[in-house]
Amino acid sequence: MAQFDVHRNLGTTKAEFPYFVVLQSSLFQESRRRVVIPLTRTTARLPQAERLNPVFEIEGELFSLMTLATLSLPKDRLGPLVTNLSGESDAIIAAVDWMMNRGFD
Repeated sequence: MAQFDVHRNLGTTKAEFPYFVVLQSSLFQESRRRVVIPLTRTTARLPQAERLNPVFEIEGELFSLMTLATLSLPKDRLGPLVTNLSGESDAIIAAVDWMMNRGFD
């Protein structure tokens, strides 16, 4: 399991969030859990929303990163690997940084 891997969601929320993106670094590979961000279907790229919720194409469909829904799951709850978004890592990290920004309360 590598950082920015996209896995199928096998849980009860798979209709709303078909995929999870692994966020955590491989430094924590031995952990039994993975910090992930769910992806949800979208129909358009909305520039005003892409800072927090960037959009990616996966298997021919558009999906928004649901940064505010970041969670930790046991790694055995992640389904099969679909793709890796390493090429989009700047957008993913920027969204997490924006979420964690302390200067705009």
